[in-house]
Amino acid sequence: MNSTIKPLILCVDDDEVTRRLLERLLKNAGFDVTTAKSGMEALAKVSKKKPDIILLDIIMPEMDGYEVCSRLQENDETSYIPVIFVTALGDKQDKTKAFSAGAADYLVKPIKKDDLMQKIRKHIKTDIQWKELRADAGAWYERLLPSEFIQFKEFLFAQLSLGHEKKYKLSNISPQKIYSIYRVAETNNSRIAQYIAEFLKLPYISHINHDNIRLGVLPAAYCRSNHVVPVSDASGKETFVLSNPFDWDLMDNLMKLSGLDKRSGLMITEPDNIDLLFENEKIIQSPTISPIKDRRKPAELSESEIKEKPVVHISNIILDRAVRERVSDIHIEPKEVDTVVRFRIDGDLRDIITVKKETGIKLISRYKVIGGLDIAEKRRPQDGAFAAVIAERTFNFRISSTSTPNGESLVMRMLEPYEKPKELAELGMTEKQVNTLVACTNRNAGLILIVGGTGSGKTTTVYSLLSKIDIEIRSLMSVENPVEYRIPLANQHQVNEKAGITFDALLKASVRQDPDILYIGEIRDNYSAKMAVNFASTGHLTITTLHTSNATTAIFRMERVGVDRGIMADTILVVVAQALLKKLCRDCKKVVPISQEEVEMLSLFTDDIPSMVAHILWVVQNVITQAIMDAKGSTKFSPLIRKFLKWFAPVFLLPK
Repeated sequence: MNSTIKPLILCVDDDEVTRRLLERLLKNAGFDVTTAKSGMEALAKVSKKKPDIILLDIIMPEMDGYEVCSRLQENDETSYIPVIFVTALGDKQDKTKAFSAGAADYLVKPIKKDDLMQKIRKHIKTDIQWKELRADAGAWYERLLPSEFIQFKEFLFAQLSLGHEKKYKLSNISPQKIYSIYRVAETNNSRIAQYIAEFLKLPYISHINHDNIRLGVLPAAYCRSNHVVPVSDASGKETFVLSNPFDWDLMDNLMKLSGLDKRSGLMITEPDNIDLLFENEKIIQSPTISPIKDRRKPAELSESEIKEKPVVHISNIILDRAVRERVSDIHIEPKEVDTVVRFRIDGDLRDIITVKKETGIKLISRYKVIGGLDIAEKRRPQDGAFAAVIAERTFNFRISSTSTPNGESLVMRMLEPYEKPKELAELGMTEKQVNTLVACTNRNAGLILIVGGTGSGKTTTVYSLLSKIDIEIRSLMSVENPVEYRIPLANQHQVNEKAGITFDALLKASVRQDPDILYIGEIRDNYSAKMAVNFASTGHLTITTLHTSNATTAIFRMERVGVDRGIMADTILVVVAQALLKKLCRDCKKVVPISQEEVEMLSLFTDDIPSMVAHILWVVQNVITQAIMDAKGSTKFSPLIRKFLKWFAPVFLLPK
């Protein structure tokens, strides 16, 4: 930064008195100052002219400081600007959240002039260092491997007792991909990190103490991408925790910034532990989900509380309860005089809370802001998304808004992208079905169709199936709208209509990338159907889904979108048809030996007859049953069960 140019400070606070105070103090100290009264205004100003430092209030309406900081981290041009949070809190938890959101430091209100000037002068230097750090970024993994890394690989292979074939497969692995070997080596990232620490004679730590994190040393974007965290050790000495000490550019930068003597004093941990520190940041492409002290159900909130609590608080409680109750969709529906929030649980919609019309409008605007939608546009349908960490679990939310005669309506679909895929047997498949399906995935060519109705769990089945594929030796590419679950080492592509990245364009580009396996999120039209069968018939494995009620109608549906039966006969390996069945109430069911009458009934549909079945006696009237369910906090009896009871009254049975 040119010393003749005054540093530019952006002050963001919804309180006018605070903005004026900061502006006066900083201008008197010789700084250029610009102000913003909201997060949206701040982001707009940063996009036009980048400040050297941002002073950012945390608690603001609609978009709080964590969310603003998170959006700055998404852009390479703004992620290296030092952000100082201005907060009335300042406890240990806020320090951790500040780091994960990308802040360099924080000031505690009421603001003292000396503290303010000390922080500003400190981070003017930080700004200069971070700009140099960004300019020095290089592709370290493209360099020739030094002998030390080769020696480490030999050490690692010896520790893991790898056979000749696995050694050969891993012999050309680069430092960049050192943690990707866990699949082939049949180990885990924790063990790999421990082997690195043992080889370099450095301490290994299994978790990072949040209290020891040092703010403002490195940009959060740099820490996240390089898996490094500035900390103080037990003796108070300044050091770093990192995952890959074979990243030579990183080591050079650490030595340059901190005077680090080679690797002395470093601590090693696996990348997952560092990623955990940034999970909070994902909240805020979105709402700030802070721990909620009032653990009552939102439905039990009194009318006075709903009126008094800010919209941010209500929106957080709704998401928190949605996670606890295993909700798949959240509906916010305007009525003539009020707005109803409804949850879809086990396929059924249930009213949760009713709020005033004005509160409903603010609630929808809140979710639209964090989902990247235009809050001024209330007539045209819009789609968006955000991510949140709730109860230490990461969730993706897909938002869809539309206009109704009573006002704007919003629906949010909840997904857990990093959830471990379920075993196929857990989804209800028999051992024979699992073996058949896995055998099909080992084929080099052909089409696997997963079919079922909307919400029947097709995507869950697909991801469980994909988890069975050895992606180390086969290239897996997907075209999805959107990417719902993350597949390690797979090349997943997401449709983005706003950016001109259409489903057809992505599909055409993916085919050119020479994948061994192509996963198409859904056959939706003639083009995607023909691409799927053409790709499957040219020596590649294709996996896709189709909206039909059963396996037979899948063939007719493929015909309707223009696929010839002869081509289908040549390419289709297997059609998996599925439906989602609800479980019986665990408090009401009774497991008993199967009767002869039940054996005869089930034998019409399957040869796999269970020896035990679950019965539920229909001896409790609906009103009493509902009271029992409410008392236990459980779910209602399924309408599906009632439907079957009409056929098999008084007993309903399912395999255990």
